[in-house]
Amino acid sequence: MLLSFHPTSSSATCKQRCLNGGRCVLPDQCFCRRGYKGLTCAIKVRGQASLA
Repeated sequence: MLLSFHPTSSSATCKQRCLNGGRCVLPDQCFCRRGYKGLTCAIKVRGQASLA
């Protein structure tokens, strides 16, 4: 599991804008800030559900 990723290239371009502070790190791939997920970081992550 990838826990941390710190992109070094700033030349990537995304057709759709990365939202909620996300950054375009690869062509059409956003790196989302904590609390967001999805292709453009548009989905807010809620608290983790209990499996019990």
